[in-house]
Amino acid sequence: IHGSFNGPDPSTSWAIHQDKLGVAGSCGTWDAFGKRLCVGDFDNNTLDDLAVLVAGEPVLNPNGSTTYGAVQVHFSDKLKLRGENDVIVPYYGGSNSYITGLSDGALAAGDFDGNGKDELVIGAPTLTSAGSPGGGTVRVIRCTQTMQFDLSWLGTKDYFFTDLFDDPVDANDHFGAALAVGEFTSDGVDDLVIGAPQRDFANTPSGEPVPGAGVVLILEGNPDGADFGFPSFRAFAEQGDP
Repeated sequence: IHGSFNGPDPSTSWAIHQDKLGVAGSCGTWDAFGKRLCVGDFDNNTLDDLAVLVAGEPVLNPNGSTTYGAVQVHFSDKLKLRGENDVIVPYYGGSNSYITGLSDGALAAGDFDGNGKDELVIGAPTLTSAGSPGGGTVRVIRCTQTMQFDLSWLGTKDYFFTDLFDDPVDANDHFGAALAVGEFTSDGVDDLVIGAPQRDFANTPSGEPVPGAGVVLILEGNPDGADFGFPSFRAFAEQGDP
């Protein structure tokens, strides 16, 4: 629905789905197209593009296996967001089950390396991480000059809880269940916030862990184009807080 000086104008509304002429993919049972949404300028044309989580989309991996979960990015042009100018970004190495794949996934977008194009961030909180079911993973994918997403090891980076702290991944941390983007350091690039709402907190005065206390991590972007460094901040909730 287009905005106007009088607010959203219902007369300008239209729908995007995978059975629309020109849109990649096709409607499938439990595809869950639209499970999560986010916007970002992935191609640096000053217009926002739309990223749509298709949590149940079947994905054929390079090794021949089939997993579930993808993100469909619809690029804007000078007229409007039509839907036809799109690309499907498969989540390679995901889960062979819709339930433990991206069904509870999260999306975000931000320019973390200062190149003018937003990166796509996918949170997969129920995926197995470092052998721990539900440990969770956060994947950051760069967009190329040709409006494609770089799925090579150069363009894609997975982040796990154990990579960011000298702590092991625990089952059901749900790292990546929530994502947010902000500019917290005045360096001109975005920073990434990651929630792990079921992470236990062990640094109590008594030494006893606090089950499910949760943690929020802030990763500072790098204007020189390098990967994120170690978290600049982390905050824990109280015991049992969701």
